Amino acid sequence: MRLRPRSRLPWLIAAALAVGAVLACEGEEWTGNRNPATLDSSPIARLRPTPVPPPMFEGEAAIVARDAGGSGAYEFDPPAFFVGAREPLVLTLQSETEAHTFTVEDLDIDEQIPAGGANEVELTFTQSGSFSFACSIHPEMTGVVHVR
Repeated sequence: MRLRPRSRLPWLIAAALAVGAVLACEGEEWTGNRNPATLDSSPIARLRPTPVPPPMFEGEAAIVARDAGGSGAYEFDPPAFFVGAREPLVLTLQSETEAHTFTVEDLDIDEQIPAGGANEVELTFTQSGSFSFACSIHPEMTGVVHVR
């Protein structure tokens, strides 16, 4: 009995299909799995960043009015903070390049921050609660002070 060599036809078909698949994808960029069903269920997608709590200011602190060199991208840094009620706080308000204000309307606080300079003020927050602050010149610059 003579053994016949196995047919090579299945291997040739598989190789031809693989080459065809590669050629069909030629010129396309692979950007990863964009299937929301599998992305949302992956262990990495379920991880959420842990929010960093705002800092607690005691005694002395600084807030920078950022304006990115006059780019129009205005923000306070930090945008939120905690202070103790009835505890004096020396707050240094700094500006990068433009004039700003530190205004807490609910507490009648309205401090000027000179362009490219600083203003040191002593504040004592007497009411507990959360209060919004803003720049009256650039109303999109906002933040929150939490008084404990």
